[in-house]
Amino acid sequence: MVHFQVIILFVVAELSCLRHTLVFGERDLDLSSQNADVQRHRTKRFLWGGLGCGLIPGCEKCTDGLICKKCRRAFIPVEYERNKKKIIRCTRLTCPDGYNITTRKNYPKICVRTQLGCVARNCDECHPHNPASCTNCTQGFYSLQKKIMGNVRCVRHCPVGFTPIMRNDGTKLCKDSQSKCQSVVPHCAKCLDSSRCRKCRSNFHAFFNKSGMVCVRHCPKNLFAFNSSYFGKYCKKPLVECKTVAHCSRCPDKINCRRCKPRYFKLKMSAFANSTCVLSCPPGFAKKGRRCQRVTEDGCTDEYCLSCKEGWFRVNYNRKRCQRKCPKGFYIYGKKRKLCLRCVTDCEHCINGYDCIKCNPETSKITQGQRTLCVRSCPFGYTSQGDAKTGKTCLVNRIT
Repeated sequence: MVHFQVIILFVVAELSCLRHTLVFGERDLDLSSQNADVQRHRTKRFLWGGLGCGLIPGCEKCTDGLICKKCRRAFIPVEYERNKKKIIRCTRLTCPDGYNITTRKNYPKICVRTQLGCVARNCDECHPHNPASCTNCTQGFYSLQKKIMGNVRCVRHCPVGFTPIMRNDGTKLCKDSQSKCQSVVPHCAKCLDSSRCRKCRSNFHAFFNKSGMVCVRHCPKNLFAFNSSYFGKYCKKPLVECKTVAHCSRCPDKINCRRCKPRYFKLKMSAFANSTCVLSCPPGFAKKGRRCQRVTEDGCTDEYCLSCKEGWFRVNYNRKRCQRKCPKGFYIYGKKRKLCLRCVTDCEHCINGYDCIKCNPETSKITQGQRTLCVRSCPFGYTSQGDAKTGKTCLVNRIT
């Protein structure tokens, strides 16, 4: 014990000697401590106060790295929105484009985003995302839209080809009376309205692009002509023939078929199986259009029997998946959707998946810890007692 105290005193004396002015230097010691304090002060001031928040340039006081409470003299706060959260930064004297100076709580002057102004003439209210399109014209004016995707204007009188109409709510509009679209869609035979074509001329094909339907003499590259009673001739991509799925004319991927060839039917054995093509439907399926539909089993709520009706039990060990009661070797699990789950191996009757009540006649029941199992022969140190009728049990041999 005395020896241990001597060691501790020696270590303390050595450390104090290292910090002594003769060893470390009094001037160097003071400068190092002063520099550390200055650095900590600068860091604190740079981040959260003093002459500005380091995370928000031009900010003098801030709560965190997102909101500035007070900007420096040459700056003005600006309110932004990021990920549906408002943040406040600082900018030099003038507001950015699209922002105006206003007054808010705790901010005598702050820049906020300017709402899109309505630039449509004779309009009381514009579309929220399009200031040039009017949604509510001034009283006495008609709303006019010449193109289907064009802006809505307000006019005193409807132009030629449009009929003035007044709605039940009192609003006025100009309705296209002649529905001629040839000026917008050349080579059109039948118009849908003033800007859209429904059917092209006999020697032209309807082609649908991003802007709508146009009439072309020849289909673009990789497109082929098809006939339709409504559109007439139109351009369309050809059906891609499936090479990986047998007898399939169109497939979304390499293992499934969307449309089978003529005389073949699409077959899907289960909800998670791949779609194939067959000449005839297998047992348990019936033809419905161009596919084989599974005949709904008794007790099933859907075609693939993913769940059972009320009063039925879901079983996954044989073809009949919904039954009135659980078969031998299964126990009931669940309250609303009742399932039949298998007991432990060689168990005829159980209440859960780890505790058997009655084993098969050729096996013996044994308890190991919290589990009651069925074994073909008792392990070392156990003796089988009972018979096949009453049930055999493995008991621990008594040491005499």
